[in-house]
Amino acid sequence: MKKFLAITSLLCLSLLVGCGKPQLPLGQVRGRLTVDGQPVAAAKIRFEPVAGGRPSFAESDRTGYYTLRYNARRMGALPGEHAVKVSTFQEAYEPLEGEDAADSEEAALIESNPGRAEEIPAKYFEDPVTVTVEEGSNTINLELTSD
Repeated sequence: MKKFLAITSLLCLSLLVGCGKPQLPLGQVRGRLTVDGQPVAAAKIRFEPVAGGRPSFAESDRTGYYTLRYNARRMGALPGEHAVKVSTFQEAYEPLEGEDAADSEEAALIESNPGRAEEIPAKYFEDPVTVTVEEGSNTINLELTSD
């Protein structure tokens, strides 16, 4: 009986180990964002799968380079065609009307984030760039132009 219980326990354990949720295949994506050949720093980049699914995100560094993140634990993007959305706009923080800015927590935010104008040409909001992500390693440079 002990032998039977031991074998049954091992069989159940092996079934449980194999029941983990399979991970989706992802393509690792990195590249550089430029407008008219100049790097764009601190731009928010979003790859949205055309066929549906979770988008991937990145923020460009001071030299325009980015690496996509699928979620908090995984880097990359779903394989397939993606509409790419890019923005540098940041709204300025302002104190509430009638509030003494010097005494508010928001005053510190105003000093640290005065806002930022959009540096991405408007045509890319109306007609986003479309790219294809493949499984494995992908270098996708986003070379935007203002004309």
